Amino acid sequence: PDLAVITNSGVSLLLGQGDGTFQTAFNLGAGGLLSSVGLGDFNGDGR
Repeated sequence: PDLAVITNSGVSLLLGQGDGTFQTAFNLGAGGLLSSVGLGDFNGDGR
């Protein structure tokens, strides 16, 4: 699975490697205060 985490400065996206571990976080800045995040298959692997 992939993981999205809301932080003070935006969203950190961690893509699953398929073995229970995650790749290094990819950080996306936000222009304002975040209160929610959308869920999805971020890398299209069907998991």
